[in-house]
Amino acid sequence: MTSLDRYMARLIALPLFSTLTIAAMLLVLDRIRRLFDFVATEGGPISVVWRMLANLLPEYLGLGIPIGLLLGILLAFRRLAANSELDVLRAVGVSYSRLLRVPFMYALILAALNIAIVGFVQPKARYYYEQLRFELRTGALGASIKVGEFTHFGDRMTLRIEQSHDSGRKLDGIFVRYSDKGTTYSVTAQSGQRPISPCRAC
Repeated sequence: MTSLDRYMARLIALPLFSTLTIAAMLLVLDRIRRLFDFVATEGGPISVVWRMLANLLPEYLGLGIPIGLLLGILLAFRRLAANSELDVLRAVGVSYSRLLRVPFMYALILAALNIAIVGFVQPKARYYYEQLRFELRTGALGASIKVGEFTHFGDRMTLRIEQSHDSGRKLDGIFVRYSDKGTTYSVTAQSGQRPISPCRAC
């Protein structure tokens, strides 16, 4: 690459990566509040929020790369025109097609990256995101049991406890309802133990 190519690359890179960073931050801030509300409602661990956000980043990058490239090229040529550098380059015989060499290189590289993200990374990340949502709803991630309320584990099992002690390990007034192939079973117990995860209301 010549010095002109390196100069054009620097002019495009700054607004490109700034746009990507700002767009990702705005999209994450918009989604993080809803994710915290969802996880808190389902009673899951807070750490799952960061895993869900990580699985959403490929989607945000797929949206931000074309916008960042467009703004990067526009702002780079605007700076050249505002500083009269474009007139100087044209005066010394540099054509517009020569100036567009670096933007086309950016476009080809980022197009290949975007195809890889949208075609391969994003579907897998979306699958893992939906898997985490499903596990939160079904209690597979250690969702907490709400004392005095009915807690549903999938479509087949419902659990209710009256009281909890010892950080949720000792339970009193247990009611379990389970459905399997059209048959419903109801079980009650005066007390029991739950050694896995504490209750929310303990």
